[in-house]
Amino acid sequence: MRLLSRDGEIDYQEAFLTPAAARQWFDQLALDMDWHDETLRLFGRDIRVPRRVAWHGDAGTDYRYAGVTHAPRPWTPALRLSLIHI
Repeated sequence: MRLLSRDGEIDYQEAFLTPAAARQWFDQLALDMDWHDETLRLFGRDIRVPRRVAWHGDAGTDYRYAGVTHAPRPWTPALRLSLIHI
């Protein structure tokens, strides 16, 4: 099954989590992460990004998008635990 339109690979495992475990992870990450709304300046206008955004990671892993540099927030305990399971 082709899931990406460009380079890359996905190892899709349908039964990776039970529905109950998936709900538990989703709820925990929704609470723990620093979600916020962003706006971008395009063509002289501020445009609201149509999704909530959270950037967590190692120090020094900033990224730049639409002229804005984003510095990561520290890993949350739930995110660190998810790294072990993934």
